[in-house]
Amino acid sequence: MWEWLSCAKGCECLSRAKIGCLSAGGGHFEDTLWHRSLRCCLLAGFAPVVPEMSVALAPPAAAEADFSTYVDAGVQSKMRTDLKNEQRLSVATVREEELATLLAVAARKASKMVTSLNGMIRSDSVKEEPLDHLQLGLTLDAMRVALDGLPENAADDFLSHSPDFQPTGLYGYANPGARLVNGYVLQHYATASGDGRSYCERLLEQEGPSTRLVGAATVFVSCPRSVAMRVVLEALEGYLVEHSELPEGRDTHFWLFALSARTTAAGQKLTGEQLGRIISETGRTVLILDPWHDPRALRRASCLCEVVCTKLARTIVPGVDGIEIPHRLDVAITPSQRRTFEWAFSSDYSKLEKLLAKVAALDLAHAESGLEGRSGVSRTATRLIQLIGVDECNAHAKDLMRHAVMRLGREALARLPLEMRRESPIVAHLGLMRRQIDASRLRENLGMNHPETLKAITALAYHLKLQGGRSEEASALYSGVLRSQRRLLGDTHPTTLTSLNNLAVARYSVGDLDGATKLFKEAHKGRRMVLGPNNKATLATASCLAQMLRTKGDLAGAEPLLRTVLSGRRAAKGKGHEDSLRSMIHLANVLYEQGKLEEATSVYREALALCRSSLPVQHPSTTEKPHPSPHPS
Repeated sequence: MWEWLSCAKGCECLSRAKIGCLSAGGGHFEDTLWHRSLRCCLLAGFAPVVPEMSVALAPPAAAEADFSTYVDAGVQSKMRTDLKNEQRLSVATVREEELATLLAVAARKASKMVTSLNGMIRSDSVKEEPLDHLQLGLTLDAMRVALDGLPENAADDFLSHSPDFQPTGLYGYANPGARLVNGYVLQHYATASGDGRSYCERLLEQEGPSTRLVGAATVFVSCPRSVAMRVVLEALEGYLVEHSELPEGRDTHFWLFALSARTTAAGQKLTGEQLGRIISETGRTVLILDPWHDPRALRRASCLCEVVCTKLARTIVPGVDGIEIPHRLDVAITPSQRRTFEWAFSSDYSKLEKLLAKVAALDLAHAESGLEGRSGVSRTATRLIQLIGVDECNAHAKDLMRHAVMRLGREALARLPLEMRRESPIVAHLGLMRRQIDASRLRENLGMNHPETLKAITALAYHLKLQGGRSEEASALYSGVLRSQRRLLGDTHPTTLTSLNNLAVARYSVGDLDGATKLFKEAHKGRRMVLGPNNKATLATASCLAQMLRTKGDLAGAEPLLRTVLSGRRAAKGKGHEDSLRSMIHLANVLYEQGKLEEATSVYREALALCRSSLPVQHPSTTEKPHPSPHPS
């Protein structure tokens, strides 16, 4: 849809990249290995979902989601096998940490290599002709020079001479918050000369060291012009610190609308095609979130268009068939905002959920355009909607924004000392966020009743149940999944029966014993009929039902169920299996509580002897009486 950048000197770029790879690695390779290695590096190191250090710092389950789109099916299968038990993997072992560190170093090197390659492609394509005015960006020092050149009363003077700003309201004279040097004020003074040129163009023409402040833009800055320039500068300074793969601050040139675009007193004439070309040539976009919990950028049509263009942009790697570098979206916040964000990620995750809800509600067709607060679709937004559709635009914007927020969470975990990461609540919250994102994305793209959507919601409900005090939310999600599966698959389908069992466990967790018992009975009856009485799922549900009956005082009803479970597990797994031993102890408990002391003592003795012979000496089952639980056992 846009005019994407291509490189006419692909062979030269590729050769230079090979030399850089050799000098970094110090080894030899064949061309086929080079192509394969470059493909892996590009996909692993420059994927929009996989930031620097993400593999080392995210919990293993999050790492699976990040790489699932970019690695081969065989590798995906291996990763899923390695990451099955998330509860155990949330506490990293020393070996896993060492491996994660190595992967992080590799990802960092790959990202730097791709950034360098991307720069070579751009530089080779433009060095034969002067830079176009749309390609010009400026350093943070240049932004400070522009701000220092403003009069002290710049904000008041701008407001008094700008009839488009209302006298009252969020952006009016009466609001002290409007009397800030923001993008509107900066743009007003940048166009004061009236010659139609951008600030970057005029600065480039000046003689002396100022010419170093302007060059080909490498980062596109997306930000509502109502955000204070002090906030923009602080956020970009922090962004450079966090992203060591970028050149040092003096060499990183940012494309900022107020200073890079040509404007006149009558306004700017930047077209959608030009916007797409600018974003394509920079290679990455950074979105300023201010404040992070309710960012104005999510309400602005211009910012959403820029995010969509970033999603659509690709840099084609010449000489390597089938390789395209996807452009990435990062978010930047000020240091003070980052501290509150990290506190919320650790101690008040509900604020992050509200942010995700705002992302889920993004709608380009109803975003603000023109001055903030005014409705109506901008020309660029209208063009995008016509080309790919509003649903596709919204999906692109939500996808990149969700992953950018998750990347901020991983960066928060990265700043913790290694010994603190294992126990940090951020680990669990990252896992929960991944499941919330997966469920929302599938619900939006495939619909509520799609099997993959229902599977993702089930995984989210399970993760919520593991969080303290969120069993009611999990129960509501399980209930919705069960209703859909009853309607789509029928009451006796194995998947429906699994959801029935899940809901029963959730109802028990919130103290609804009657509701849980009813659901367990229905699940047990269905599994006996469909799967057979000795199926492990049937036996698990029977064990749950027996524990529920015991909790309610129906010992006579629990005993035959436990005998059946014990018999089935011994036949399938043997007397010494842990599940069989647990069933023995459950049966002995019920016998003891009914006053059948002699039989209970006999079962206890047999269980203890088997535990000592089959289980480790320090295993809890050899010394402790198991606590009754309705969970499958």
